[in-house]
Amino acid sequence: MRFYSGIAIVGVAALLGAPLAAQAADLGTANSFNVWVLNNASITGSTDAEGAIAVGGNLNLPTTYTAEGHNAGGTIGTDTNVAAYINGNVTGGGQLGANNSGNIYIGGTNSDSLQLNGGKLFTSVSSSIFTAQAAYSHAQSSYLSTLAGTSVDTSNMNQWTLDASTAKTYNVGGDTLAVFDVAASALNDNAIININNAGSDTVLINVTGSLNGVTWNADAQNFGGKSKLLWNYTGNDAFTIGRQFDGSLLAASASVTQSSNGQVDGTLIANNWVNQGSEDHSYIFNGNLPTPPAVPEASSVWGFGALIGVAGISLRRRKTA
Repeated sequence: MRFYSGIAIVGVAALLGAPLAAQAADLGTANSFNVWVLNNASITGSTDAEGAIAVGGNLNLPTTYTAEGHNAGGTIGTDTNVAAYINGNVTGGGQLGANNSGNIYIGGTNSDSLQLNGGKLFTSVSSSIFTAQAAYSHAQSSYLSTLAGTSVDTSNMNQWTLDASTAKTYNVGGDTLAVFDVAASALNDNAIININNAGSDTVLINVTGSLNGVTWNADAQNFGGKSKLLWNYTGNDAFTIGRQFDGSLLAASASVTQSSNGQVDGTLIANNWVNQGSEDHSYIFNGNLPTPPAVPEASSVWGFGALIGVAGISLRRRKTA
């Protein structure tokens, strides 16, 4: 079985700055999932996810993992109660469970026991869903990384302050997108991140530089708008989430490890994923993002072959209070 490994994105940056009406977008099909892995995943410590998980490759599960522990399931086609959607094989001899009558899909072989609490097992999986999501996530991440943002002052290793009222902002579908840039190397710090004056805005934080070998400890744990917070990283290296992580993370090219303390409160999209025993909490992303130009929409292309047209966003500067 062949799994997605990469896709070329061209002409994205060239379209920036066009003063066109924005079309708001979310994270694609992955938006209704707690964890979406484009390739392979391994869960080495017993834990659970409040929401649903999807794995485009193989899942190694030598321990116990329960999906859809609290919230409604993910949506694939007409099934709105997906707990786990695995394109490849499930190995390891552990136990994969689903609560709340969530359904489990396994496209390959399975060596684990299943705990179906009112849900069903399906063995038919559409790999094209993962291909479409991969194309969308890579294009989206690339596009978002080109948006000019306000640099975060990380000189204080204990606390950073991001002020949305003075940030570079964009008008997306009538809503405001505040954009910040933060250096990857600074995320090693145990910094508490304060995001002020965001209101109902969507907040995008682009991570610049390389996260290779970094243990991500900085966290916006006091921010009440985690469902409208997105971290974006375009690198293809490997890093570890060392402690609680608030907001969604778009890291479509990276290999992400959640340590046993690396709880994620949001949607995690990664190329490869290892969970060493940390919970994933389902805070569905409900912010507004600009649609990547001329890219298949993950939630529709596999079913309808539709293409999203070119959409622009208009840059505006807020007045300082």
